[in-house]
Amino acid sequence: MRTDSIEDRAGVAAVELAGRLGWRHVRLADVAEEADTDLGGLRAVARDKTDLLRHFLAGMDRDVLSEDSGFTAEDSVRDRLFDLLMRRFDALAPYKDGVRAVMADVVRDPFTVVRLAPDGPASLAWYLEAAGVGTDGPAGMVRAHGLAAVWLAALRVWVRDESPDLAPTMKALDQALARAEQAAGWLSGVRGGRRRGDPNDRQAPADWTDQPDPAAPPPGEGVSAEG
Repeated sequence: MRTDSIEDRAGVAAVELAGRLGWRHVRLADVAEEADTDLGGLRAVARDKTDLLRHFLAGMDRDVLSEDSGFTAEDSVRDRLFDLLMRRFDALAPYKDGVRAVMADVVRDPFTVVRLAPDGPASLAWYLEAAGVGTDGPAGMVRAHGLAAVWLAALRVWVRDESPDLAPTMKALDQALARAEQAAGWLSGVRGGRRRGDPNDRQAPADWTDQPDPAAPPPGEGVSAEG
């Protein structure tokens, strides 16, 4: 992730420190030192540790959504979202230990969960827009919350996935997208867009969605701060 600004450096520093110390043990003074600033500089961009997580996620999403990509009219919304969210996992990969540590501690902190809860759907709304799906109004809000549930289902698999090709994560993501598509049909109605020209683009095997995982939570259940 780019670290051009104090916000970026602080967000990355906080998550990296979480991977080494555990999120509950991360102190703002440590983050400031790691981010090559002081507490005054850190205070100028963050109110507390929760804001540092927001900076981290915003920087990650900025990098993913800024990538040169192109979809065509032939690409379904589901394929576009699968591709975009796998790119999000790729962006998270260098910080996996930290993300795992944050998730482990945040779920035990109801106050932080409540504060971060709206951020997940808000972040995922940008991925819907990148896939050509509108996010305005009540329908857009429902779509964003649905995609946040999809992301959470796949994220729970990703934090335990040590395979080199992330096959379990891809399977979980594809199945969650399939359930969302069947439940609400909110993956239809593409406005058009772009498809990436990368020859290494990943695609979910078609037979993955023929056998949905009964243990995975349905879209809309368990949406939390992990967006």
